[in-house]
Amino acid sequence: ATIDTARSLRATIARTPWPAAAVHLVNLARLEESSDREQALMAVRLACAADPSEVDAWRMLAKLLSAPAEVFQHREALTRVLELAPDDSAARSGLNKVDSLLQGWLPSK
Repeated sequence: ATIDTARSLRATIARTPWPAAAVHLVNLARLEESSDREQALMAVRLACAADPSEVDAWRMLAKLLSAPAEVFQHREALTRVLELAPDDSAARSGLNKVDSLLQGWLPSK
């Protein structure tokens, strides 16, 4: 069923004009996040490019960027969520955690 759903979503994406495809790309990323992180990342990055104002795309990108080497991309995605949805408490909390982590990496004066 998941393969059929992914196939169906890809067909929908192919038929949908670029900016409007962002929502379907986010849905594809959600579907694939547990089985194929790289495919999910590719889909959600395309969603962010297709419609930079699609807050759910940025939320999903922030969620998927969890590796330590992705901390700056993770921070950028959270910042973008807050630009689009300033009252997003989960994004605010996530950004505070990332900033605290980054402060710990900086040498003290």
